[in-house]
Amino acid sequence: MYKKMDKLRENKFVVSGIFGVLSVVLLYINNNYIDKKEKVEILDYIKIFILGVSISFGTVMLLEIGNKTTINTTVPVELKETIPQPVVQPSVSQDIHTGNPNF
Repeated sequence: MYKKMDKLRENKFVVSGIFGVLSVVLLYINNNYIDKKEKVEILDYIKIFILGVSISFGTVMLLEIGNKTTINTTVPVELKETIPQPVVQPSVSQDIHTGNPNF
């Protein structure tokens, strides 16, 4: 059972949907129990759901991109043997003559 919960928690779409539903529930509570001034239609709840899902999905994607950039990039030994090593050219040492040229 815990494995299924972990899979659901790692799914970006499920996490975004949970945040969308949470935002709609909070708006419903605010409009019906706290702020009784204005009547909200179902279309407004749908807009808030889509906004909550898109913001949370974007945030999850940005966090995932941030995690991918910190991956260890060491090359395994098997691949190091197949990668051709660059040929090192011997360095040329030559004196640099400085002075005052008369042209």
